[in-house]
This record gives sequence, structure tokens and C-alpha cells, in this order.
Amino acid sequence: YFFIHICFFIISATFNHFLKRNSYCIIYIILSTIIFGYFSEKYGYEWKFELSRLGVKNNNVISKISDKPYFCVLSVSQVIERKRIKEIYEAVSSFAENHSELEVTWVHFGDGPLLNKLREWSEENKVSNLQMNIMGRVPNTEVLQYLSCSPVDVFINISSSEGVPVSVMEAQSYGIPVIATNVGGTAEIVNESNGVLLSSCPTNEEVVETTETQSSSSYVDNTNTYVDNTTTYAASSNYQEPAEPSNKANGLSIAGLVLGIVSIVFCCCSYIGAIFGIAGLI
Repeated sequence: YFFIHICFFIISATFNHFLKRNSYCIIYIILSTIIFGYFSEKYGYEWKFELSRLGVKNNNVISKISDKPYFCVLSVSQVIERKRIKEIYEAVSSFAENHSELEVTWVHFGDGPLLNKLREWSEENKVSNLQMNIMGRVPNTEVLQYLSCSPVDVFINISSSEGVPVSVMEAQSYGIPVIATNVGGTAEIVNESNGVLLSSCPTNEEVVETTETQSSSSYVDNTNTYVDNTTTYAASSNYQEPAEPSNKANGLSIAGLVLGIVSIVFCCCSYIGAIFGIAGLI
């Protein structure tokens, strides 16, 4: 309401200035400030916000790990710059070059504007012990099937921005350790017990080093990094009907109504002013 009415103040003031009716606008501003201040102080803004977490299904399945000398890196995302797909490609390539004793596979699910470029990189790949499987866009059920049936040693997400990534939660629900950047809400779900949280803009060396650390411990099993999503991030409890809005919303609704009426009263010196007043009611 505040910003809407500030706009009304400015527009009304402009028209009133040209009509030499500045006193109306001054009274409008004073009354609006008093009215809005009263209702915002009394009712606050907390009613506007309600935390509704995402969630994933818990299938009680632990993903397999690769048998030596194989090592599988998985990523699931759109193929766009924000997801830093090129940086993943460079890191996985460097990791494979540094570890000729391993047979490295990078599997990526997801498409986007850079998908063809990613496939070009795959075809031009000259690292003999690196295989790139670019799966493109597939149904989510196919991704989950892969998580439950195929060996995955590490899940990587080094996006430049995120919310709370569901792809990471899905990987964790199968016990797959995660390498991720500390952006958005990722820190809520990635910690030292289930993976590694990198800086928001890691270097290639940082990603490679972290992957190497994971590769040295990945031949145990994924049970230790299994994340129980039946509590905070369980789809069964989080995907419910939204809660009813708080009655506190009524207070600021009344404020909007009063301000709208004031708009009409003090801006009725012109048809345009009246229009802005009616908009205030909305």
C-alpha cells in the first residue's frame, strides 16, 4: 500500500500543481501518512509472509556407489549460464585428467539454451578416461529411477544463484553426497555431514579439489550421507493446502480503503484525481 500511495501522491501532486490546488495534495499526504502509520504499527507486516518449504518423497532407498575404478558425477539442472554448466564440464575434465587411474562418467539431466553447446563439448572431449552422458530433458520419474538404480558417487550443483534446490534434496534422499555453492538457501540443506558447501563463486581448482576429496571416500557407501527428508523437507507434510491468511491482513485492507476514500475527497478537484482515488480503493 505504501508504495502504491506514494505513486498516487506524486501523480496527484503533479496534476494539482498545474491546477494550482496544491493545498489538497498537502492535506492528502498528511492524512495518508497518519492513517497508514497507525495501521502498519498496529498490525505490522508479518501476516504477509508465511514460510512454505519445498519437499521430496522419501523412498527409503540408498543409491549404489561405483566399483573401482569407476567414478560417477551427476548433475541435474537447466543448461543455462546461471547453472555454470561450463564450469562443471571444466572441473570434471580436470578431475579426470588428474586421475588417469579412474574411469570417470559425468551424467547430466536437463536442457536449455546451452544444450547443443554442451553436446559439442561432449563430442570434442579429448580426455580418454572421461565419458559424458548428456541425457537432456526427461520426466522427473526417470531421474528418480536413475538415482535409485544407478551408481552415483557425487552430485554437483555450482549455480550462481538458487532457492532451495529440489534436485539437491532428491539426491540427498538417496544418500548421495553433494558438492554445492553457498548461494540462496542451499546452506539450509548442505553441510559437512552430507557434502561440501563451496564459496558462491568457486574456482576450478576448488571444485576439482573437493571432488578429489569425495572420490577418496566414496568407496565406502552412501549410508553416511543419507538425509532423512521425512521431517523438514518431506513432500507429504509440506505439500498441503495453504494456511488461511491471518486476520491481521484486514487492518491494512481497511487502511487501503480509508486512503482510497481520502483520495477521492481531496483529489476530486479533477476527474483524473478521482480516478486515482478509486484506484486507491483497489
